[in-house]
Amino acid sequence: MFKKVLQRMLILAIVFLVFLVILIGGVWIFSSAGVSESAPLVAIHSPPNGGEVGLGETIAINSTSWDEIGTITSVELWSLKGGIFTLVERSSVLDGKKTISLTQGWQPLSLGEYRLIVRAFNDLGNTGQAALDLQVVEETGDESILEEGLAISPEGGFDPAQPDPGGGGDPSPPSPDPDPNPPDPPILLPLLFDVLMEVYFPPNGTWVEVEALAFQVQEQYDELHCYVGLGDYPPDRVPETGSFQVSSIYSWNLEDYLGGNNKAVVFVPANESLDLYLDCVAYRQNNNVPFWPGSYQREHPPADWTGQVIVGDSINGEGFTVSYRINPVGGPLMAPTNFAQFTFNNRTLLRWNWAGDEDEIDGFKIFRDNSHVATVYKTQRITEIPDWWIVPPCGEEYQYTIVAYKDQLQSAPSNYLPYQGAICGGEDGVTSLNSQMICGGTGQKFFVDYRYHSPHGSASIVLKALKEGEPQPAIHSTQVGIQHGDGSGQVALTYHGSETLVTDQIAVLFYDNTSTPFYVQNFDYSIEWEPGIPDLSIPSARVDRDNNQLRVRIKNSGCALPAVQTPMVSIKRGADGWTGFLELEDDLAPRSQAVMTMDIPPNEMDRWSGEITLEVDPFNDVTEMREDNNIYQIDAARIKSVQIYGIHVYNDHDKYGKGEWMISPTMLKIPSGIDSRETLYLPLREYHWGEGFHDINNYYFYPDLGTMGAFGLVEGGYGEEDAINNDWLGYVKVYHTADGNPIPEMDSWGWQLMGSWKSGGEYSALSDEGDFKLFYRIILE
Repeated sequence: MFKKVLQRMLILAIVFLVFLVILIGGVWIFSSAGVSESAPLVAIHSPPNGGEVGLGETIAINSTSWDEIGTITSVELWSLKGGIFTLVERSSVLDGKKTISLTQGWQPLSLGEYRLIVRAFNDLGNTGQAALDLQVVEETGDESILEEGLAISPEGGFDPAQPDPGGGGDPSPPSPDPDPNPPDPPILLPLLFDVLMEVYFPPNGTWVEVEALAFQVQEQYDELHCYVGLGDYPPDRVPETGSFQVSSIYSWNLEDYLGGNNKAVVFVPANESLDLYLDCVAYRQNNNVPFWPGSYQREHPPADWTGQVIVGDSINGEGFTVSYRINPVGGPLMAPTNFAQFTFNNRTLLRWNWAGDEDEIDGFKIFRDNSHVATVYKTQRITEIPDWWIVPPCGEEYQYTIVAYKDQLQSAPSNYLPYQGAICGGEDGVTSLNSQMICGGTGQKFFVDYRYHSPHGSASIVLKALKEGEPQPAIHSTQVGIQHGDGSGQVALTYHGSETLVTDQIAVLFYDNTSTPFYVQNFDYSIEWEPGIPDLSIPSARVDRDNNQLRVRIKNSGCALPAVQTPMVSIKRGADGWTGFLELEDDLAPRSQAVMTMDIPPNEMDRWSGEITLEVDPFNDVTEMREDNNIYQIDAARIKSVQIYGIHVYNDHDKYGKGEWMISPTMLKIPSGIDSRETLYLPLREYHWGEGFHDINNYYFYPDLGTMGAFGLVEGGYGEEDAINNDWLGYVKVYHTADGNPIPEMDSWGWQLMGSWKSGGEYSALSDEGDFKLFYRIILE
């Protein structure tokens, strides 16, 4: 009897204990719940993940980005190969959109495996992204210079902006591979015992700690940061933002970021070595031109994982020395389990279990497919999400999963949560169609606001230009994938004919995944199209002393046909005046580029130092859009771009009381005859500004250097007090010469000499009305 009573008491005690644990756990969970801010979601429609593309082909990357709370302000396309991140293209979204579908171009110039990342930004400063992997095959030309990224803009030109790939953190966090057959979510009581009884099986390999001990440079710098790659993980910017602190006149505190409690932990598969990569960038005296302390790369077999101090020197650049050690550590990170969604007090929440040591992780990352959409503190096991995250558009599916992470290390994914959208059954339509001229009349970029509610699965938008009801085959359209719901798409049309053409209608067509149109709408839209003109230039060239080669990259910035047939480059060697020629074996299509190489005998390498002058199309066989950008000099200062990055407004100028005004920049080159200077007019921009300093993003120009080697910049601004009267803010008129000496005619006309452009750097100038100050920088290659 006593034994039965004791058993009953024990059972009641266990039940009470379980209830108490659940109650306390529930209170703790809700007390630690966090709210995820709105972040964009991204979907890549094409090309398919894991596919193959040809070397040198121009690949269209179709994506849709959307945000229920904020608006999408820009979309970036990045490429990752061999640990090098390259910004391929940044597309700004006019006026901000909830949903934007667009096409971005990419041209691989080397064989191998690439990861492409589409990254969207919203007006709240948050990002979302998706990624795909591609294999570049069938070599048809020489590989590209990897350090320099190709950027094909929607306008058909090349994006000059190549910002620091680590400035905003790693654009491509490793993506989890969700379990394709997730188990059914268990009920709460078994869940508790599952956590207590969970068995952990480590993968086949070793986890190691890499700890930095010291970092010393050979030259003095004012700012310095590095990119660190360990094993198969993508390089990380260290520090994530800003610069290292100075430990002494030549030492920087790398050990504060990769030493002590901050040492990196990475997984090395069995029978493999640990590859370590370090590449650093430095600045002096607030100069925008970066200096290169150098790079360091080394393979470490398991014999090095003993805690011994390893010292290495940079293999190039101005020089640095780094010391570090490698130690094996315990098992890998434990994966979260029982990832589930529930509702409490009209709030949508996600919960999960994790029974590891919180001191061993930084927190948790939530992914939707390949998109990292939220980061959660390590003490949390629950987080609130926006309702719209779990309500896909009709015909769509979302899949969420969660991982634990430590630095770049992350666990295996949890089970995934699938959400299926409703069955589609609504109507389709185009609510507005607008365009702007691009490529000097050869192309048009269209902004299509659409409704897509019918049950046709994955779909895309294509445009056709019509003349008297007939499609014009010489006008080609990009194809943009779209999502169910209401959204916006950017579609480009390009004319490949040889004579001027006028069309009178634009047809908007929706296609399903079998390339069958299921919706069409015509708009009266008169456009005059101009024939395409090639534009040849040499964006980069170098003497590759490691491989005894001269490498020259040429590009055709023309927007449309014709292609340039086997373009030629002349070479003049400054050391002895020797002249030679290189000819591309293939035609150079519009909006493409290629690399030409010439082998140099090892005993002649000393002749290839100093200045080397290259000229594409030296005999003017090709009629070009511009004839003044064909020359490139190795070992000579060159302007990469001029960037206007800020304006300080000293008076409040209103446009209809909204604080809006226009800026009107102009670039000009200054030839030998000052009275015949040439001017390039740039697009107006409208801003909602009042008094104070205002950042200007992505405003890059290419100055034309005339025969005097000088260029000027004019910046005017005005507000509109009403529909008739303009409130003029005045002009900034500045110019730069090659040698820093003034041009008397320019001074007499009220232009301000700002010095030589060869020093690069940042500048500011006050308008002649005193109402605003312009801030700009000259970026050298």
